[in-house]
Amino acid sequence: MNIGGVYKIINKVNNKYYVGSTSNFKKRWNQHIKLLNRNKHKNDYLQNVWNKYGEKSFEFIVVEYTDVNLVKIIEQKYLDIAEKEQDKSYNLNFNSLGGCLSEYSKEKIKQNKIKYWQDFEKRKSLGVKLKNKIALNPEYRKTMSDRTKLFFKDSKNRKRLSETMKTFHSLPETKRRWSELNSGLKNPLSDKTVYRFFNKKTGNREFCTRYELRTNPKYFSENLSQSGVAQLCLGKFPSYKGWIIDTLQS
Repeated sequence: MNIGGVYKIINKVNNKYYVGSTSNFKKRWNQHIKLLNRNKHKNDYLQNVWNKYGEKSFEFIVVEYTDVNLVKIIEQKYLDIAEKEQDKSYNLNFNSLGGCLSEYSKEKIKQNKIKYWQDFEKRKSLGVKLKNKIALNPEYRKTMSDRTKLFFKDSKNRKRLSETMKTFHSLPETKRRWSELNSGLKNPLSDKTVYRFFNKKTGNREFCTRYELRTNPKYFSENLSQSGVAQLCLGKFPSYKGWIIDTLQS
C-alpha cells in the first residue's frame, strides 16, 4: 500500500494552522518552505504570517497516515473542522477537491478583478489576444461559446457578474474612459455626418447617419451593434457585416 496522509503547518507562536494532504511528506514540506521563503506561496494568508514570524516559528506535523487513494477523503475531515474554526486556520479553501472558498478568498478575488478591470492596457491586450485566437481557431471559438452559454444559464453567475460590472462602472477611471469614448464623433447621437453605406453581400445602399443605419428596421435582422458601426465610420474597420463606406458626405 502506498502511504500518504494529512499534515498541518503550525504557527508555534499562536497555534494557528494550515491543513494539507500529500503522498510525500518530505517533498511537500520542502515545497512549502521553498515557496514561502521566496514569497511566492499561493496562500497569501499563510505567506504574510510566515514573513512576519519567520521560518523557525513554524513546524510541519503529520496528523494522519492513510492510503494515497484516500488522502482527499481524510483531508476533508480536517478541513471541515478548520472551516468551523476559521479564526484558528490559515486555509483559504475548505474543500479538498477545490471550489469552497473562504470569505477572505472571495473578497481577494473580487478586488483582483476590480484591479484588473481598472487597467485599460491589460484589458486591451487581452482583448486583442482573444480576438486573434478566436479568429484563427474555430474549435476554440465553439468551446468559448459553449462555456459562455453554460455560464449564463446559472443565475448565481449572472448575479455575480452583474455585481462586478456595477462596481466596475462606478469607478472614476471607468467613467472617465466612457466619457472619452462617447465624446464628439464617437457618440452615435452627436455624429450627424451622413455616410454613403454599401453592403457588398446584399447590394443595399443607404445615405444616412450611422445611428439611422443601426436603427433602420430593414436591418434589425443583421444585429448591427453601436460599436461595430462606429468602428466602421471611424475607419477602424474596413467593413462590418458586409457594410463598407463608399464616400463621406457632409
